[in-house]
Amino acid sequence: MARRRVLHHPDGGAFRAADRPFRSSGEMIDLVGYGAFFLTTALIFSLVTLGLNLQWGLTGLFNVGLAGFVAIGAYTSALLTTPDDA
Repeated sequence: MARRRVLHHPDGGAFRAADRPFRSSGEMIDLVGYGAFFLTTALIFSLVTLGLNLQWGLTGLFNVGLAGFVAIGAYTSALLTTPDDA
């Protein structure tokens, strides 16, 4: 009978422990959720950047209306996320 050869990783199995989070489905869902959050945030910032580039860069007009919309959104999110006791 032929003898089987076993290959050992030089770091003693740390490579197998490093790819363990990708094997469980619960942690993979967390990675997908984080990816969706990251892409949504990047899309929002890219839309704001394109709007500001069109407003200030291409036409050269200064407009504070965008800052007003951002301030209203920040105030609304602060109201919705603070507890009722505060």
